[in-house]
Amino acid sequence: MFNTLYNEACAYAEIHKDKAKAIQALQDAVKTGYADLDKLSKDSSIELVRDTAEFKKLFAQVLEQETAPKPKPPEFNKN
Repeated sequence: MFNTLYNEACAYAEIHKDKAKAIQALQDAVKTGYADLDKLSKDSSIELVRDTAEFKKLFAQVLEQETAPKPKPPEFNKN
């Protein structure tokens, strides 16, 4: 699902030049689990929105989620 939303964002940015719809699609993609920092930082398809405050906020959110310590799984009693 999130890849479809990311591709939608790319189309809005690259083909339609619609920043608002591209940002909304990116936000929806992230809400559903999209977290490819490399693509977000390098994909030329979303270059149109990369300098916006909304994109920078979204990128920071994803970066924080991806670099936050992950909780340790519970240990089960081996007795």
